[in-house]
Amino acid sequence: RRNKLMVQSVAPDQRTRYADCEPLWYDVITCPHCLYSNYYLNFFDVTKASREMIRKVLDEQYPTASKLYRYGTAVDRVLLSYLQAIHLNEQLHASESALLGLLWLRLYWICGSDSPLADPCAQNAAQYLCVAFDQDQITTPSDRYSLLLSLSYLLVRLNSPDLAKYYCSMVLNCPNPKIRTTASSLMNKLQAQ
Repeated sequence: RRNKLMVQSVAPDQRTRYADCEPLWYDVITCPHCLYSNYYLNFFDVTKASREMIRKVLDEQYPTASKLYRYGTAVDRVLLSYLQAIHLNEQLHASESALLGLLWLRLYWICGSDSPLADPCAQNAAQYLCVAFDQDQITTPSDRYSLLLSLSYLLVRLNSPDLAKYYCSMVLNCPNPKIRTTASSLMNKLQAQ
């Protein structure tokens, strides 16, 4: 439960860092037997119709994935879990851009900006989040403003300042003063370029 953790810092891109724990490592659950992985809120939402697709995808990947899962490091297992969850959700829920964008964003945060995986993760997160916002898939105001700001920073990283300005401008009327101030600061930097 994140409300029991002590917040260490919140980055401008809205990644929250906690003292002595990294909850992002636990947002995706993986079955140790079959390696089915999914976001913790969706892990048990397996319908009869989706079981066959899941079984097919897992059967294709199991030989390679099982070796990495069993003999890899803890970081390898976390990366594998996220990539497996993303792949399964792309097959089963391709229209759920908000979920896919969130998974890619969290994987980007886990990898870190210096990782060779950072740019592909940022690109995929931005692509899915843009679609999610354009289709109004994210309706909770607090999630909406935080993710809009995260998306703006991803777009800056991907050298898309015009799109970053577009999404950042949606955050300027946020009721949360910290988020609004961060968005205003980013917008000033973007306009100065």
